[in-house]
Amino acid sequence: MTPADLDLDPAELRELHPAELILECVGIRHAPPYDPAALDELRAATERLRAAADPLAAARADEDFHRGLAARCADPRVVEAIVPLQLKLRPYKRAYLSEPDHIERSAAQHEAIVGALAAGDHPAAEQRLRRYRAASLSELMAQLEAA
Repeated sequence: MTPADLDLDPAELRELHPAELILECVGIRHAPPYDPAALDELRAATERLRAAADPLAAARADEDFHRGLAARCADPRVVEAIVPLQLKLRPYKRAYLSEPDHIERSAAQHEAIVGALAAGDHPAAEQRLRRYRAASLSELMAQLEAA
């Protein structure tokens, strides 16, 4: 599967990607400390990402991780707003995660974010998320332009 197979629109990606990121950051910023069970859920999603048999399974595991970041927010509307964005972005994530090195890079970034959350450092987790998402957006845009 290539980005060309999925009929992806770079303009749509540039619009939706930041919206999802903003909601995830709000979720982290307004969450209480992540308890061990929440951290375990994030780690499990990361392991599912690494073990995914195909790009769709990888995208779903990645969605679980990112939704889990926001799920601790006191406002359930944050997660409610993320779900439709994730569905719109799924084809883009499938394209991105069709590259094995992207899966490993994403999983490593997930682990760094979880590490910051485990240390109770929400600002560091948010910064890591922002850097990771900016890098993945750049990589995916390059993939789309090359297709």
